[in-house]
Amino acid sequence: MILSLIEQHASDAAFLWFRREGAVRAPHHALPTIADIDDRVEAHLDGLRVAGATGTSVAQAALAEDDAGVVFVAAVLALESGDLRSLARLLDRAAAAPASFRELTAALGWVPWETVAPLLPGFFDPGCPPVLHRVGLAACAAHGRDPGSILEQSLYSTDVALLARALRSAGELYRSPLARAVTPALGAADEACRFWATWTSALFGDPRAVDALWPFAAAGGPFAARALALAMRLLDPRAAMGWLEALQGRPESLRIACLGATALAEVSAVHWLLGAARLPTLARLAAEGISAITGLTIKGPLAGKAPDGFVAGPTDNSADEVVALDPDEHLPWPALGALEARCREVMVSMPRGIRHVGGKPITPAQLQLVLRQSTQPRRAAAALGLLLHSKAGPLFEVRAPAARQRAALRGALI
Repeated sequence: MILSLIEQHASDAAFLWFRREGAVRAPHHALPTIADIDDRVEAHLDGLRVAGATGTSVAQAALAEDDAGVVFVAAVLALESGDLRSLARLLDRAAAAPASFRELTAALGWVPWETVAPLLPGFFDPGCPPVLHRVGLAACAAHGRDPGSILEQSLYSTDVALLARALRSAGELYRSPLARAVTPALGAADEACRFWATWTSALFGDPRAVDALWPFAAAGGPFAARALALAMRLLDPRAAMGWLEALQGRPESLRIACLGATALAEVSAVHWLLGAARLPTLARLAAEGISAITGLTIKGPLAGKAPDGFVAGPTDNSADEVVALDPDEHLPWPALGALEARCREVMVSMPRGIRHVGGKPITPAQLQLVLRQSTQPRRAAAALGLLLHSKAGPLFEVRAPAARQRAALRGALI
């Protein structure tokens, strides 16, 4: 067996998984693309599986490089082979590094539930450290499985990372009977705990929690987009527009406000987005929001080109201080005049106060259609909409392996 070929399998599997992490959030990718990437990841994992002990050894050796994806690859092989010693080493690594934790939990979400379930008693043993409980809760959330009493117990944990994970899981699984146990964390000193308590309480229907999402949205930190996405769906449209107008006065919050307007999905939001589209830095993002609400596709006569002299992201100039990638590089530029004219036509049939997706009033059937056919950010929005409508978990996981998603969409899991 050629060692270099096995090493290439390990390298390619890690790289493709890292690429997949971007793809599941990208505005130009839908489920078929995720399925294609998944197949390629699996093909390289198969190369390591066929290599047996050598494949496992190569995957373990790659951990020394600390590259993105290597923990995911090693963890998948360890989980599938029942290699508890290697898994224990990966757990130690995950406890010390957030990136490794994400890759380990991604591996637990990748393998079948039948592989994960036998490990849970060990993860949830009362004598185990909090990080193992957190891994177990994250694994259950990835598979949309209720972890049972350990979830409520974790809501009283003094370990802030475990508490934050438990608060998040309570919402994603829609364990509304736990609402009273979630409430104390609304005043937590830790930001992540405070956010997930607020997010979950708002999901459960606490109006005070909806208002409490505003500081997160206004702060523009790591929770701003999630906070605004939920608030826009729960607030009265007029109150929601007040939030957008307040954010509009803060240049640093305009991108978040565009995402919020898309989540609001009402005629007034389309008007707001048309205004935002006049700014070159927001034009593509705003047009994407308009497209999601109205069903108009930004192509043909509605597609335009970048304004003269517009530059986003890094350039070839070594003196250029802009190093961040263009966040909208995969979104089309709108032809603003043509888009405004078409919007005026379609908005005639969109009554105020009614939220729309794809040009039609939001209904469970319409949201399921989006979940089946649309791009990843729109699918994630539809999953949240379905959770709010059904008031029953779990939240559909649009980052799950594509084969599992398709099985769920064929069945009655949503």
